[in-house]
Amino acid sequence: MRSLPVTPVILVFAGLVLLYRAAQNITNVMFFGLLRDVVPDTHMGRFLALFRLFGAGTTFILTYWLLGMATTHSKPIFLGIAALNLVGFSAICWFVREGQYPEMGAAEASAPSASRIARFWSATRTFIAESYRHPVYLWVYFVRVCLYGALLGLSGFTVFFPQRELGMDLTSVGHMMAWPSLVWVFIAYPMGRLIDSRGALFVLQLGLVMITVGYGLSYFLVVGPISFLVSSLVTGVAFWLVMVAQLKLTQEIFHPMRYSQLAGANTIVQSLMIAIIISPACGWILDALKGWSFTFPMPWVGDVAFGPYRLVNLMMAALYGAAWFGVIMVKRHRDKLGGRDGYVAPL
Repeated sequence: MRSLPVTPVILVFAGLVLLYRAAQNITNVMFFGLLRDVVPDTHMGRFLALFRLFGAGTTFILTYWLLGMATTHSKPIFLGIAALNLVGFSAICWFVREGQYPEMGAAEASAPSASRIARFWSATRTFIAESYRHPVYLWVYFVRVCLYGALLGLSGFTVFFPQRELGMDLTSVGHMMAWPSLVWVFIAYPMGRLIDSRGALFVLQLGLVMITVGYGLSYFLVVGPISFLVSSLVTGVAFWLVMVAQLKLTQEIFHPMRYSQLAGANTIVQSLMIAIIISPACGWILDALKGWSFTFPMPWVGDVAFGPYRLVNLMMAALYGAAWFGVIMVKRHRDKLGGRDGYVAPL
């Protein structure tokens, strides 16, 4: 065991995380495909906003009361999250009833005579051709790679900035990072109505401007608990708005008859980019800069200590800024396909 480059406990933990992420990706594709089938388009924004309201409430509880206990009570926290997932998805399977779907065509329903391997490769080629051909879909994939790269690849490092470079204890950090979730509880429904009335692209651009500027300014201006709280409120509220709007964006752009297929294709690209490029690159940068720091006097702020974990704010701003550019490109291609009111999703 001593000859292994990585300790067994880390290997086991990595395997469990991989298993969890794989199951999460599969269930997410099916879950949001189900929403596309059972929630009316006219109320999708409000539904997603209220859906995220419950997520925000759970996030508030986890960060406000439980983040400080993450190092001492990890087992009960993991078991509690597992129980919530089990109960939640079981309730969906038990209570949600789908409508009637159109019958498959004769060509689709007939059993092909080719071998299983040949059918597999034929289906794979068809999947790739249909999922990665149209620019409007590719730019949506790009936007979500950036957003989930920030969420899954980077956001886990944000807690170390206040803890290790601002000298705050983990409980205080959890309290301050929890407040944006509580704010979202009060503004979720009006934001959902705004998405339904103005469209996901309009609201997503607003949220991305807010969160990009918020993280960019945080890199230079956060020097203590008060400024960290202000930063958390701005970026945290913008985060909830962005995550709701990007879900509505897929409902608006993806073809309704191929929603789950396109969501699955998006998940493949998203997972590969985060696992192969974003997460390793960010981890390598932070490891390479370990111990690096300097102090620079900022006007109206005072002396600002720059260290590796402060840089996470700039990385987050870069990813959200890239997503903002991607949204502009999605809008350009959507307008070529009929605009907001006349858009026809390509097959």
